[in-house]
Amino acid sequence: MATLREVGQHERKNVRREHKPVMVSASELIGNRVIGVNGEVVGKVKNIYLSKTELKVAGVAVDKGSFAPELFLDAAYLKELRDGAVYLSISPVTELRGAKVFDVNGKLVGKVRQIQQVGNTNDIAHLVIDTGVLKKNLLARGHHVAHVGKNVHLNIPRSECPRLEED
Repeated sequence: MATLREVGQHERKNVRREHKPVMVSASELIGNRVIGVNGEVVGKVKNIYLSKTELKVAGVAVDKGSFAPELFLDAAYLKELRDGAVYLSISPVTELRGAKVFDVNGKLVGKVRQIQQVGNTNDIAHLVIDTGVLKKNLLARGHHVAHVGKNVHLNIPRSECPRLEED
């Protein structure tokens, strides 16, 4: 039979395990993969930013490779940390290349050819839309993007998207 002291020590050990805080140091996250909603590797964590007022993570900077600009993802985009990776709850706009674009009437406009971001944020400045072989590309400004999911939906008809003269 266990003594009262042994039982107390066992209970303290269990309490410590149950209440052990789950933390990770910022330096441990630098270089970890950033995984998008669809399981694709978006890049690697380059830096972590903290809010000065709330003292919690404000977002992360993502290195997308040699020639790609750094991407800042707000904390709202971060879902969880596990298996040596940062998982996202929202895909970066850079992953929209090739997505179908529909106008306000539900008609197919084309596919996303290029994305211009506002600085290094995840906001869209404009999209270049490939409308098909031998056709001019169209431009959709960020404020014309109504919804982004698997596809891009515009809040204007195709006819209001300006044609690009040079590709």
